[in-house]
Amino acid sequence: MVSRSKIMIMLLLLALAVAIPTIAFKKVVITDLDSGKKFELKKGDRVDLILSENPTTGYGWQCSTNITPVLSENAPQVYKVDSGLIGAGGKRTFHYLVSSKGSITLGFVYRRSWEKKPPIKTFQVFITAK
Repeated sequence: MVSRSKIMIMLLLLALAVAIPTIAFKKVVITDLDSGKKFELKKGDRVDLILSENPTTGYGWQCSTNITPVLSENAPQVYKVDSGLIGAGGKRTFHYLVSSKGSITLGFVYRRSWEKKPPIKTFQVFITAK
């Protein structure tokens, strides 16, 4: 048999669960077309950054900024080819979590990792986390 005090505690917890608003985190998808844009997010939001890439050429996107403490990676990068053709390009997706308040310029360079030349493309967005 459940005691009266346990019933009271369960009712109190149920009342608190109903009274406390649910915090809705959003998932923001950022693509090549968003370079230079500003995004206002909040702690707990998720960011998927999807950039066009063709690793068969040796080129790839590399993060050029320190993402901490505002962002943290919350899943491994994923590369998906656009077609079954040999040498076809695709999309690389970076998965981030907004882990603290602050501002960051999230920057990437598109280059061959072994070359010392300047990148052939750059990408950056400005993120403010509240």
